[in-house]
Order: sequence, then structure tokens, then C-alpha cells
Amino acid sequence: MKLLSSRIGLFGLLGLLFLSASSVHAETAEEYSKRGIIYHRQGNLSQAISDFNKAIEINPNLVEAYFNRALAHEDSGNLGEAIADYNKTIELAPNFADAYNNRGLLHSKMAHVNVDTGSEFVVAVRSPDLDNAITDYDRAIKIDNNIADYYYNRGHAYIFKLNFDQSISDYDKALKINPDFIAAYNSRGLAYGMKHDFDAAISDFNKAIESNPKFAEGYCNRAKIYLEKREYNRSWADVYKAEELGYAINPGLIEKLKKASGREK
Repeated sequence: MKLLSSRIGLFGLLGLLFLSASSVHAETAEEYSKRGIIYHRQGNLSQAISDFNKAIEINPNLVEAYFNRALAHEDSGNLGEAIADYNKTIELAPNFADAYNNRGLLHSKMAHVNVDTGSEFVVAVRSPDLDNAITDYDRAIKIDNNIADYYYNRGHAYIFKLNFDQSISDYDKALKINPDFIAAYNSRGLAYGMKHDFDAAISDFNKAIESNPKFAEGYCNRAKIYLEKREYNRSWADVYKAEELGYAINPGLIEKLKKASGREK
């Protein structure tokens, strides 16, 4: 099973999109922070972290520097340091909803392992990280209940806790806020699939694909559901389409479909 989480990105990026790091002279904490954002956007994570360090050294209370350094640490694979920076961000700005959301995503990342067995949806989870993630999403939603991403991410956490009804409820809320949220249709389809409500799952994958006919993952997920419904021709058709779009189909799905349908392709 593959779920795409929704992280809130760099704080203060607007207005810096077309600048190069070399064009920004840094002396103040704010200037170092801005240049760190540019380095991060350019993929120079070590220099970005260095600039955020300098910003914090000059002004230990600069919230945006901790938040953006957390993003850089996360992208560098330093999850512990990222969580520490989100902790500091929240200490300095207790109503910073995006910081709770992003910290929740890190807890979710550390809590679960995706296991794709082909046609089946299997999840291995580690607690208490999932509970910490849900607590953070709860806090983000309490601060601002009109952000689709917060509900979407909490829905993921509930899927990994095997609470499919609650995950579907959160995806419903995300889609009410943003009816064009393709990933939410896809994820809600996965939740319905795990409940064995296959018709509802197909309906959601249809909506995702209608919104974006090149959404390869939607075809793959729908193929799995058609396999469960023993609609093998439709399953093969979706496998072909997903492969045509460049999606790497799990060999387990292909083998199970071959065996069930009695055909090689």
C-alpha cells in the first residue's frame, strides 16, 4: 500500500522563488534564514542548515528558522533533529498549526512500514508514534479546521491503526474542503478497499482517474480491486494502463492476476 502524505513546505518561500543564494547578502538573522530557504530550494541542504544555524545563533527566537531547519533536516534524513526543531517551533509559537502537522508526519513516518503484497493491502505499524502523530494532527485541526491536508494526513494515520471508518471520515472532510484533492480520493479508495467495500473503492479510484487520466497509481489500485471482484479483464486493462504510464507494478499483483485469470497477460 502506498499513501502520499502532505507536508507543509518552506515558510517564507514566497517572493524568493527567482533569487539565487549568491544574490542574497546575509548579516541579520532574517537574511540568513531567507538565504537558507533559497539553498534548500536549490537542493543544497547542508548549506541551508548552516544558514539556519547562523540565523538561530543571532536570534534564538526566530520561529521561521527552526521551522525551515526542521524541513532541511527531514530532507537530509535527520528525523530526530527535525522533530527537535519542530518542538522548538511549537514552544515559541504554540498556535503554529503547520508545525504540528509536519511533526505529525514525522511521527507517522517513524511509525509505519508499507507492505505491498500485490493485490492485498497490508500494514505493519509501530506505536506509540502513530498516537503521537494523531495527537499532533488533532492540535493542528483545533487551531485551523479549514486545511484539507490536516484531515488527509490524520486519515493516513487512522488507516495504519486499521481504523478505516475514521480514516474515511477524515478523507470526507478533506474532500469537502478541497473537492479536487485527487490524492484524497485515491486514499479513501484504499480505505474502502481494506474494508472490502469494493464498489465504493472503485468509485473513488474512478474519480481520481477522471480528474487526472495520467494518475498511474489510481489505475494500479483499481486493478487490485477488480482482481478482488474477479473482473479479470478490467484488472488486466488497468495493469496495462498503469505500466503504459510508467508505474512499476508489484510482481505479486501480476502473479496473482495470472493465476486467478488463467492467462499470462
